[in-house]
Amino acid sequence: MDRMDGVRLLLASVLLLVFYSLGLPLQYVVIIGFMFLVLLVLRGPFYRKVDGFLVQRFAFVRRMSPWSRRILVILVFLLFYLIFKQFVYEFLKLFGIDIPGVLMELTESSNARP
Repeated sequence: MDRMDGVRLLLASVLLLVFYSLGLPLQYVVIIGFMFLVLLVLRGPFYRKVDGFLVQRFAFVRRMSPWSRRILVILVFLLFYLIFKQFVYEFLKLFGIDIPGVLMELTESSNARP
């Protein structure tokens, strides 16, 4: 684990602590923490797989400069993350856990406090 991984892990744990201190139930914090952990663990292998897939499927990606290729991979990763997040939220909603709803209620209640 390099220095940046430690920083990412520290920031994720601080964010989870903030969620918990705002009153988010512990099981929701654990679920969000699991999602953060999966994203941190899959970051390197997922980047390489997406880059390899794009180079293999689309010829124009091979001709792109390294920084533009990196931006393209980051955009694909963000798209994958958004789709994965929605899938997880809908799956949890089947079991009665509405994370976006709870986060919205907590945000509204924290704004109402004097």
